Amino acid sequence: EKLGSWDDIDELAEDFDLMSDMVCNHTSKSHPWFQGMVDENTAYDGFYVTADPNDERLKQVTRARAHPLLTPFETASGEKIHVWTTFSPDQVDLNYKNPAVLLIMLKAVLNYISHGTRYIRLDAAHCLWKELGTTCMTLPQTHDLCKLYRYVIERCGGILITETNLPHDENISYFGDGEEAHMVYNFAMPALLLYTMQTGDAGHLTFWAKNLDYTPNCTYLNFTACHDGFGLRSLEQFLGLENMQKFAEELEKRTGAKINYRLHGSGKTTPYEACATAFSLMNRGDGKDMQYKRFLCMETLKILMRGIPAFYMNGFIAAENDNEGWERTEHNRDLNRQRWSLDNLEKQMNNPATPALMELMRNRAANAAFHPDGGQIIYDLGKEFFAVTRIAPDNSMAINAVANVTDKDVTVNWNGVTLAFAPYEVKQFSMSAQQARNLSAAA
Repeated sequence: EKLGSWDDIDELAEDFDLMSDMVCNHTSKSHPWFQGMVDENTAYDGFYVTADPNDERLKQVTRARAHPLLTPFETASGEKIHVWTTFSPDQVDLNYKNPAVLLIMLKAVLNYISHGTRYIRLDAAHCLWKELGTTCMTLPQTHDLCKLYRYVIERCGGILITETNLPHDENISYFGDGEEAHMVYNFAMPALLLYTMQTGDAGHLTFWAKNLDYTPNCTYLNFTACHDGFGLRSLEQFLGLENMQKFAEELEKRTGAKINYRLHGSGKTTPYEACATAFSLMNRGDGKDMQYKRFLCMETLKILMRGIPAFYMNGFIAAENDNEGWERTEHNRDLNRQRWSLDNLEKQMNNPATPALMELMRNRAANAAFHPDGGQIIYDLGKEFFAVTRIAPDNSMAINAVANVTDKDVTVNWNGVTLAFAPYEVKQFSMSAQQARNLSAAA
């Protein structure tokens, strides 16, 4: 109660669009529902997924973490049950095969919406349905559940966003045919931007961006940092596992990042995410000035690309790794979860990057070329550059942008004009309505 009440949320909703995190896959083991099941209250029978730890089919389950899939608990009568805990031993997975669970979760969504939430983020949506003998990831029943969430949320005027930390092709399957997520977290973007800025090579980023598919009436939620750091899974298809492992090891050395690993059925582990702040991950040992330039270049590319840009607060304010927080808990993600007092937050926002990001966002909001339904053309100008044109939906205007992703002074020929770039510089150029129409028709 000391943190506030629903009345406070209602008041916030009068002035802001709110986004709620719907943790749909699991609850805490301390939750009254789980305590009710452990206490053998029949009202909570079958609320959580249990399994026999000796079942060989469990080996087929794709793991997001390197700890055991099942966690033992003792019930009131002394019986030992093994509960599915995908993400940690204190996060117990809900059983959507039980209609009572589905109904109570939909009721929770409606409660959020009744208090002014417009955007609903489905956390770890790809894990919702468990079926032994499968990977238990992105099953047809999971897509059906997302469609149902979409149906309910959309009827209430809301927007559904799915958070699915998966390789790109599997991740974007949550658009469906336009009847699942309105927005999908663009998980390949932070991984590829991180690789680009650390290596000075935009080749993979350009190839990926040129081949992005877009679903009508849907768009990407573009982000770099989040509360989990930077997901690395999308790099598997571009680098291969061996090179991705080397890249992860280099990040640890250069930036102080901590790497979390995922466990395969074979017992092998591979890098899953780099736990560090966005700013710290831009460290290449060449000084703070270059680190800020690299950081601002990365965030600018996120803002320029088609979709809706999102910021994790510790990324937006260019915070550095919270090493003291990590030493207290030894939880890798705490490197990127610093808690702030108002005084410290205001001081931190005076860094060289945050005011520039605020100005970029103001300009983006005022420019029709950056509408999520607008066009996008990606150019291959060589690995040193990332180049994009954004076109307004009505073809009334367009913006060209070219970025030097290296730490060197470089030049490039752009439409017959030689342009000179300082390290990590981004140049933007407006186009007339006629030029935009011609460019759109040619594309």
